[in-house]
Amino acid sequence: MDVNDIMAVVTRFRLTAANPDPDNDPNTPNYEARFDPTGDGLITMLDVMAVATYWGQPCP
Repeated sequence: MDVNDIMAVVTRFRLTAANPDPDNDPNTPNYEARFDPTGDGLITMLDVMAVATYWGQPCP
């Protein structure tokens, strides 16, 4: 895991499974479950921190 993996989550901050593409623009990041390691349907700081705990390790 590196900064690119963390940024992949950060760019989806506050996106939800209920409204995965709030701006209706397919060119901007949308909610995807793989960026929600807590699995609660909302990308939050908890998800960013969960990814950050794997800093320097190979991606699963």
